[in-house]
Amino acid sequence: MTFPRVLIFVFVAMLGGLITAPASLAEEVATSPSSNWQVVYEQDREGTRVAGDKAALIEAIRAGEEVRVYWASSRVEHLADAGFLTIFGGEVFAQPATIIGQRPARLGEPATITLADNGATWTALISTNGQFKYPIKWFVKR
Repeated sequence: MTFPRVLIFVFVAMLGGLITAPASLAEEVATSPSSNWQVVYEQDREGTRVAGDKAALIEAIRAGEEVRVYWASSRVEHLADAGFLTIFGGEVFAQPATIIGQRPARLGEPATITLADNGATWTALISTNGQFKYPIKWFVKR
């Protein structure tokens, strides 16, 4: 199965509804008074630790706690349930659920997103080792 080279999506399955213009989706999730989600590990695009503790993330996964991943490009932010999780060689690998690809409007156009008209799907393998090439925030529900 092959995928188009660039399929960008916005997966906003937020805690209790839509959020209006937060500074960032990650900040909204982490700072909401009704949220039980906490950032336990944050990494840069190369997988280098920025904040938190990878061992705490691994411990939470082993304890069966729910995990979400957040990343952003220059235009859109993404938040997804981590889905299928693997711990291997001291790293964490998350495979969120496959979705129908989304297309954000072009720069300068009103903010809209459409589904890929050819039905193309998007999937990813997000990891703590930097192979995904985006800064990642790993959330755990406490």
